[in-house]
Amino acid sequence: MRNSPKGILAAEIVATFMRTILLGGVVSLVAAGVSHATVVAINDPVWGASSVIVDSATGLEWLSLTKTVGDSVSSVASQTGVTGTYAGWQIARDSQVVTLLNDAGPSTTLTLGGTVTSNVAADVTQGVSTAQLLGLTSTAANFYDAAGLANGSGGPFASGIEAGTSPTYSTPFVTAISDGISFAPSQTNPGVGVWLERAIPVPLPASVWLMLSALGGLGFAARARPRD
Repeated sequence: MRNSPKGILAAEIVATFMRTILLGGVVSLVAAGVSHATVVAINDPVWGASSVIVDSATGLEWLSLTKTVGDSVSSVASQTGVTGTYAGWQIARDSQVVTLLNDAGPSTTLTLGGTVTSNVAADVTQGVSTAQLLGLTSTAANFYDAAGLANGSGGPFASGIEAGTSPTYSTPFVTAISDGISFAPSQTNPGVGVWLERAIPVPLPASVWLMLSALGGLGFAARARPRD
């Protein structure tokens, strides 16, 4: 369920503050191996549980594809303004999606416009987990797909990862695809979302917080001082 633009800015301020505090914890989880290399999902007060994917290697956050599934690039782009549903986010480039898939998935060899397929059991298992991490846009029995649109040199293209046992092939496999299908900006597909990214907020140094606290205290003292 999507959020109304009302109250998004205030919630984003809270989200940014909490994320800067929790970012160190995310990095610790990555170092401990509780994730896909450098990629983890975190909760967000605006979008909900496990709705934002953090790639600490690139310094980018990604909105779960479940939040944009069935939308077109043009409709999402129209809602990325200050008061829009997707305020603070921007539509990703296809090259950024390739990096995310390589960081999160079983392959580190996916290239722009390329396809990587494996039927190795360990790769398939991680592929299913990666699709779930990025946000499932369609599912069938034992088959999982996370596909989204990103801007390429010739317009929007679909990129993503699918894994499991498909209704067509009995052998389990995982496939990561870059720029698989071209879409018109206004074109939609019920099994495809839109890749949205934003920079990870940079935590303010402790000295800045101390200075802001001091300024706040001075302002309070000035207001409380009795007038002559």
